[in-house]
Amino acid sequence: MEIGPGSGLLVDLILKNLNLKKVYLIDLPEVIAYCFIYLSYINPEIDISLPNEPHMRQTSLISFYIPNQIDEIGEFNLMCNTASFEEMNKRVLHRVAFDPRNVYKNTDYGRRLYGIVPN
Repeated sequence: MEIGPGSGLLVDLILKNLNLKKVYLIDLPEVIAYCFIYLSYINPEIDISLPNEPHMRQTSLISFYIPNQIDEIGEFNLMCNTASFEEMNKRVLHRVAFDPRNVYKNTDYGRRLYGIVPN
């Protein structure tokens, strides 16, 4: 899971270097459009679901969520944020950072990165 992916550069870098099964991205509605356009253009073969398309989340590699949809995200093991935690309300940040779903899980591939599940 990445909180505040911005333009999507980090997600694209990870997509190019890891064989991924699922990516969760949380951002403000007004910012998601930029990331969606970039990722769709650079990776036209990838299915991407937007916050208003919950019916597509099961089949999409990348799923976007807005902050009030965070409880709809399934289990994840690690999340990242490169620059927007300082903009978040401390109460919300604490809730996200200490989410009980964010727990290390042993898998055949070891620790998952950024809420991204290896195939």
